[in-house]
Amino acid sequence: MATATISHNFNNDANTDISLSSSDNRVSVISRNKNYEGSSGIKAGEEGAKHYLITISDFTASSSSDITISITNNRPAAASPGGIPGGDDGVGLVYLAKVELVSGTSNQFTVWFGNNNDDQYPNSASFVKEWSVTWSANISNNESRTAGASSCPDPVSWSSLLPTCGSPPTGLSSSDGLQISKTGNNQITLNLKNYANKLVTLRITHSTSANWTQSFDFSIPTCSDLSPNTGGSPYARSPYSNSNISGTNIFVVYNVDGGNYNYVFNHSSVPGPRPTRINYNLVCTPSTSVETSTNADGDTVTTTVNNNMRM
Repeated sequence: MATATISHNFNNDANTDISLSSSDNRVSVISRNKNYEGSSGIKAGEEGAKHYLITISDFTASSSSDITISITNNRPAAASPGGIPGGDDGVGLVYLAKVELVSGTSNQFTVWFGNNNDDQYPNSASFVKEWSVTWSANISNNESRTAGASSCPDPVSWSSLLPTCGSPPTGLSSSDGLQISKTGNNQITLNLKNYANKLVTLRITHSTSANWTQSFDFSIPTCSDLSPNTGGSPYARSPYSNSNISGTNIFVVYNVDGGNYNYVFNHSSVPGPRPTRINYNLVCTPSTSVETSTNADGDTVTTTVNNNMRM
């Protein structure tokens, strides 16, 4: 919720505003029908009575009940205990008479106040010394709020803060965009000279599918925030280093100082040990066997057979 305080000093003799202000620049206010007189018989809340028109810039309403009007000083705006010119000594105390959402709008309201202590013209309209309007403000992520106040927004997760980035560079560098150079097989250097005097947010995707150990590191201290958080303080962020990185990882560096500055990204790998192999040798061992048989004549025949055996 947000609240704006409206302060008003009015000159009854000249029917002019001495001062009329809002404490919140999202709320503008004007006084209308300044020449109104209670003797006209027009009551507070009726057409022609003096009233306020307020406009709330960051708000969409469907009815007058979407705002709350409160009186914080119930003296008429022309009351002059301090000697405001044209004052009437504040003989009456004011009350809220009516609030309307202006037809055809979603953020403009008409507010009438009445004077309940005017015996000659009861319920006549009046301007008010001080009053307030409360509404549900649209709070942006970077809007400051007092810690502990009811208007503080809920914490926002990192995922919802990831920037919408353009397409990755088609080459190592582009003439009017990122300047990227490669050193050897393991080092990439990023230069932001095309973004001088600007704050740059970087989204870095690192991916590896190797089975052996991979490492990745970079140092960009001159940023406001880094995800994942590496520690340090804004514009003095600690380096990122992972000696055993795997899969796909996304890094977001917020509000980097643009200019002719180099940021280096290092990648290295450690090959695993060679596989262990067991070698087998094929060995043939000769052997001899003797076979005995009887021929048709009844003689005994002895035969020697040479065999090669595999071991």
